[in-house]
Amino acid sequence: GAGTLRWARPPAGAPALARLDSLLRGPRHPGPVIAALGAPAALAQLRGHQAHSASALESWTACPVGWLVERALRPSELAPEELALVRGSVAHEVLRAVFAGLLERRGSARLDAAGLPVALELLDEAMAASERPLSANAAVDRAERSRQRSDLARYLAGVCAAPGSLEPLEFELGFGLEEGTLPPASLAGGMLELCGRIDRIDVNGSGGALIVDYKAASGIEPAAKWGQKGRLQPALYMLAVEQLLGLEALGGLYQPTRTADLRPRGAVREDVDPAGGLVATDRRSGERLRELIETQLAAALEAAAEMDAGALVPRPSTCWHDGCCRYPAICRAQGR
Repeated sequence: GAGTLRWARPPAGAPALARLDSLLRGPRHPGPVIAALGAPAALAQLRGHQAHSASALESWTACPVGWLVERALRPSELAPEELALVRGSVAHEVLRAVFAGLLERRGSARLDAAGLPVALELLDEAMAASERPLSANAAVDRAERSRQRSDLARYLAGVCAAPGSLEPLEFELGFGLEEGTLPPASLAGGMLELCGRIDRIDVNGSGGALIVDYKAASGIEPAAKWGQKGRLQPALYMLAVEQLLGLEALGGLYQPTRTADLRPRGAVREDVDPAGGLVATDRRSGERLRELIETQLAAALEAAAEMDAGALVPRPSTCWHDGCCRYPAICRAQGR
């Protein structure tokens, strides 16, 4: 009839198209799920170094396949680096310059009300000296730099309002890295060789050390969720400081720099007074703090053993946000 298209003869390739249509409409036969490696030593070559990093162990704990893609295969990104990652890197550089500058100018990096003007001056100097753009767009870069300066100034002012009793002493301390000054930490009697970089170490006059890890807004977990969320870094860094510096671990904290509530979260021995205040439930007795450290060490040893054995077991329920698989085309485990 009018308006109806009819083929005078089957178009070229019609049988192939019909076959394709039949296959698409038929039952799906997904490919095999990625499985354990037959040559686990290949993972060590992909890692590029013998020592394990705390962040890599956390990534493996969340999903070994996610670790494989991000930490071993390391595909090139088609999009520019995420703004949040760039902002976090710049924040680390700037805060290191601020605290190191305080130590040099005032003889102490401990912030209080009297030191705030110097800290803000150092903040402006460090922001001006930072050559890494936050965005390729000049207008966005200016806006983000202004926003970051405001966030960090608010954080420094908050610390001055509750200065605590410890002294910031080490900043961006690397160990087991090519550019680090310290060797890897040997934990659990040599069962785990650990490398990493600690954002800040605050100390007291009795040989105690508090680990501080800067975070923008995500990944700020209280100790009660460390096991559930696979947070290994604070506990491992506490052990590393004890082994490498001969200090006693007093706790490990995630320090937010741009959230509404700037109080750090984590686990601290009950008699310690960290800068910036503390949520009461994050205080623990010395015995309970040590139990937490040992529990997270056991989880790290398990992850390292799995990695060394090449046990690539997909974990889509913990791989990414809301129980989703981040790399379904590679893993093929989602929905099984």
